[in-house]
Amino acid sequence: MSQLDIIKQSKNLQTITTLKKEFQNLGLKAGMNLIVHSSLSSIGWICGGPESFIRALMETITWNGIIIMPTQSPSLSDPSDWANPKIPETWWNDVKSNMPAFDSKITPTEFMGAIPEVFRSFPDVERSYHPTHSFAIWGEKGRYWSLNHPLEESLSEFSPLGKLYENGGYILLLGVNHESNTSLHLSETMVTNFPKKKFGSPILKQGKRIWEEYEDYEYDSSDFNKIGNAFEKEFYIKTCSIGNAKTKLIPMEEMVDFGEDWILKNRKI
Repeated sequence: MSQLDIIKQSKNLQTITTLKKEFQNLGLKAGMNLIVHSSLSSIGWICGGPESFIRALMETITWNGIIIMPTQSPSLSDPSDWANPKIPETWWNDVKSNMPAFDSKITPTEFMGAIPEVFRSFPDVERSYHPTHSFAIWGEKGRYWSLNHPLEESLSEFSPLGKLYENGGYILLLGVNHESNTSLHLSETMVTNFPKKKFGSPILKQGKRIWEEYEDYEYDSSDFNKIGNAFEKEFYIKTCSIGNAKTKLIPMEEMVDFGEDWILKNRKI
């Protein structure tokens, strides 16, 4: 969507000041622990773009809280697993040998949108070290929450998601649906005997690039909208519009626990 199209579709001009008021109307407040999933274009035109959105969010949550955004880079993986796009099998070994190692300061996000891509480079934002499932974290405990992100079980209780779950976290869905709700992957890891498989990624170990193989869950978000819709029928959640974007604020513990039960009852494991 072009900038002109976004301007034409905008209900009102959005600024840091207006965004802060709308965040507060939704229920965001100082000291909250929050994971954010967002679509910048769905909000409408913002003076200052993603930078203004991030500054408004930081000024609302404050340094005493935590803001987390997924900063995933799924292409840092075994090319034999790629589906979109597939590449010729004759290329696989060369791709594995030449793919840059994950670098928490450099590696760009993929398919995450403009807001997390800008957020990861803000001052005092820490990024957990995982080649495909990293998180950018800002706040007083951001450094601690970013440490020791395991290659295996990357979205489990041992990840930044687990720390958010343990600390009364909230989920913000802004202009996106539950398919983007990464916290439901934590639900998957809580299911006994949930399937795993072998993965591979280029990482830095003692300053040198290596290709590391590891085991992780076979995450699947294809039914997350069904889980989210079922949850919303049973639980009250806060909703409002941030600009043009339909926005939901969801307690993470209730969502994750519900997701675990739903998966047990409805998926064939």
